[in-house]
Amino acid sequence: VATVLTNVALDHQALLGDSVEAICKEKLGVLRPESLLFTGIEDPKLRELIETQCQELDAIFYYSKELKTEVSKTSWEGQEVLINGYSFFLSNPSPGTLANASLAFLTLRIVFPTISISTLQEAFRKTKTPGRFEWISHNPRVILSGDHNPAGIECLKKTLTQVNRGKIYTVCGFSPDKPFVSMFQEL
Repeated sequence: VATVLTNVALDHQALLGDSVEAICKEKLGVLRPESLLFTGIEDPKLRELIETQCQELDAIFYYSKELKTEVSKTSWEGQEVLINGYSFFLSNPSPGTLANASLAFLTLRIVFPTISISTLQEAFRKTKTPGRFEWISHNPRVILSGDHNPAGIECLKKTLTQVNRGKIYTVCGFSPDKPFVSMFQEL
């Protein structure tokens, strides 16, 4: 019914390509003629690739950044947000979670317009993201965050800046096929 492309970052290069443009082209391989594409991609070069591919396939594209989003409150437990004026609670406080929720909201409102806002609010509230800023323990506070590329580390840093109220101890483990030195230095 629709293709949803959250974002594109340098990751899985051995399978997808060695540049964000190559990765984007590879991911766009799932797009079908006369279909719908929903994406959170903001990079102008990648948007140009998307629009060209959609034009070739007579597909219609939507950008989630066209939606109005606002964060009302952020804490370790999650975030209260407005998406196009509707109130939502997301159990993950990261900016990436809001971006993905906005994209899901846009997709669901267009593809399945009969789903009520209250159903979406309840579903978003119940949605968990295992391994993505996941609570392992409350006292002491232990959070598992499986960020595995530089873009994920940047999102983690933003999240920690928003919710931090004190000292943070970090334990890192990275696969040897990742740019682990630079990701560790970022943290």
